[in-house]
Amino acid sequence: MRSTKVSILIILIILLLQIFAGYGCKDKGAEPLTLKPGKRNYVWTVDVLSYPKSDQVLMYDIWASSPKDVYVVGHNDRGGYGAMFHYNGFAWEPVELMASKGGTLTQGFDLYDIYGFSSKDIYVVGGYGYDNPNPPPYFLDSSLIIHYNGITWNDIKIPRREELRCVAGYPPNKIWAGGYHGTIYYYDGIQFTIYNIGKEFSLRSIACVSPNEVYATADRFDYDFPIDSTGYFFFKFNGTTWKLIDSVMQIVGAQSPHFGCQLWTDGKILYSSGPNLYKYNNKEWEKILTANVGHMSKTGENNIFATGEYTYHYNGIDWAILYPNDKYNGGHGIFAVNDEVFILTEDLDNIPQKTIVLHGK
Repeated sequence: MRSTKVSILIILIILLLQIFAGYGCKDKGAEPLTLKPGKRNYVWTVDVLSYPKSDQVLMYDIWASSPKDVYVVGHNDRGGYGAMFHYNGFAWEPVELMASKGGTLTQGFDLYDIYGFSSKDIYVVGGYGYDNPNPPPYFLDSSLIIHYNGITWNDIKIPRREELRCVAGYPPNKIWAGGYHGTIYYYDGIQFTIYNIGKEFSLRSIACVSPNEVYATADRFDYDFPIDSTGYFFFKFNGTTWKLIDSVMQIVGAQSPHFGCQLWTDGKILYSSGPNLYKYNNKEWEKILTANVGHMSKTGENNIFATGEYTYHYNGIDWAILYPNDKYNGGHGIFAVNDEVFILTEDLDNIPQKTIVLHGK
């Protein structure tokens, strides 16, 4: 009898312990997910981009669908020859866009910005250049948008306006491009619509967070007495027109900048850089890095890069300076893809002037 009572008591104790353990789990809740810090032990290589008989090979922007499919675009003093290079995972090769080299373009040009949806759907903007028969000015330009369909690069037929400096988009196949004198193109997959934010503005960057959240920054230069100032301006598209929502003036006595002049987005969060790095939260800019940087890239919350005077990396815990090379540590363009990163910089100290690509993996 006593043994039976002891057994029942033990069972009751076990049941009570299980009940309390259950309450304890409910009170504690789920443990937060902790991201593994992003790596910093990159092995760096240095690639030099040059083109035959060129004195200047200066690439301005970079985009990649994978570490074995990377494009850079920019300027070559030969007028369109050597204005784009492609990396296939082993070597950099010029992409011949001129008709005389097997491409489709027949006129000299420069390229400034690149944006892709996939390896077979890429847009690049820039401008055609040609001599002015009635100078000054001695050179004229017009807007240029080219598209890669996986086989060839083709000039998109658009109403020609000013030279274009920035491009961005969101799927499927919605493209925004901006340039000088306030010109903004929008392509809805069927046709182009042209907007203008004012001839005093020059578009610097565009970012599409979502189909309903499209932002742009622009420069404005005022040199009329007594004002001698520069500034950059933050616009948002409201579905019908572009609206100015913020600005930074660079004039004696002006407040310190509270956002950067260059935009970037991962499709969820809007960032700006130059001179620091900021994140856009609830219509307010939050500074997340104090440094002289102008461009950024990101593969996750534990792998964020920013480059300018130096290259900085956020691994989910803190920011640190990366030192890819004794001579080249900063850059004017950067793209991170998978677990690799590419940084654009230049060698301007020698002739010919060349583009340097720092590749970390």
